[in-house]
Amino acid sequence: MKKLALAMFDEVFKTKADFVIVIDDVELHNLDQEAIIAEHLRKAIELIINKKGYDQAQCYRTILREKCSFHLLKPMIESYFFGDIAALQETGVSASRLVHATDVELFETNDPDPNWVKECSDEHIKKVSNNINWWQYEKHPKHYLEHLIERSHPGMIYNETEQGKKALEKIAWNNVPKI
Repeated sequence: MKKLALAMFDEVFKTKADFVIVIDDVELHNLDQEAIIAEHLRKAIELIINKKGYDQAQCYRTILREKCSFHLLKPMIESYFFGDIAALQETGVSASRLVHATDVELFETNDPDPNWVKECSDEHIKKVSNNINWWQYEKHPKHYLEHLIERSHPGMIYNETEQGKKALEKIAWNNVPKI
């Protein structure tokens, strides 16, 4: 969170951005802990303000409140790509199978592809053997996206900064299903 807060500070106070939108993933192990994540960012911001010893700390807080917006995407940005076919196509994928097609934040796939089923099974066994009980591979949009890309384009791998960026730029937020 400190890196995220520092990046936000740089955008506001060094590059003089008019408005900064900070986006982070909730991640599967943090589901239903969104308030804690937001509090971690608040604490990181306070640490930076205190460490820099700003004479007018309240002024900096006010500027940050006016110029910044923090958004948590649940469970992660890739889940939203599945809500807009045009955005999904930017990653090299044209179709998928979701359990909850009307709410991307409840991301879960029921893809019957034998390779995907085996991948899920192998991951479950690995996680359980490491005492990680919360893991459900079929609820991980990034891994499913990686699988679909590999299935459609053997040898191609998902690159967040290239394909993810293109999909994020393309996404029609108003069309993404969220109940």
